[in-house]
Amino acid sequence: EIFDHFKPVTHNGQPVIETYFEFPLGEVKFDSIYNGRRYGVIKIIWTGRIDMGIEFEDPAPDPGSAWVMDHKSTTILGANFFAEFENSSPALGYTWAMQELIGREVKGLYLNAIALRRPSKTGVQFEVQRKRYPYDPERLTEWRYNTLILVSDFLSHLDRGYFPQEFKWCVGKYGPCKYLPVCSMPPSQRHLVLTSNSFEDVTWNPKNGTRG
Repeated sequence: EIFDHFKPVTHNGQPVIETYFEFPLGEVKFDSIYNGRRYGVIKIIWTGRIDMGIEFEDPAPDPGSAWVMDHKSTTILGANFFAEFENSSPALGYTWAMQELIGREVKGLYLNAIALRRPSKTGVQFEVQRKRYPYDPERLTEWRYNTLILVSDFLSHLDRGYFPQEFKWCVGKYGPCKYLPVCSMPPSQRHLVLTSNSFEDVTWNPKNGTRG
């Protein structure tokens, strides 16, 4: 399903391409003291970058409809890869954010999947597939509420001073988590390893697209 008949959606006269967004998502209670400061209610801001906002044109289906195009690279294309985006929190979040940005309905995600493989005698080294994922408006409302609950749970763990281990995510389809050796150590040794030269703080700033 590849439709090339689309154009970028514009916002304030500029195409929505690698566009930064920052919108209030809601508020959560955090009646606690952390780092010497007492909190009561915390405002949650949803930020990120939209790869591209598009609008379909004739003869593509549903001309005039707006979608979020997200670029993903992979080495394996197949049913499991595409099924991952049916309930993708980032994709739902991008769709919600783009609606806030352009002030009109956004139908969902238009995935631009690019497969890059090692050269072989029988394989295809480069392949592109696209798929549309329409998201019902009720699902976007649910995503927003669900995300606020997840943030609230995170703050509860912070207040408790303990984050429960989710062993299911220790090894995934992209291999083991880089912190797997740390979590496999006795708890008394983990802090020493994490504060050693083996690890460094990494943060992603979507506003200017930097890590540091």
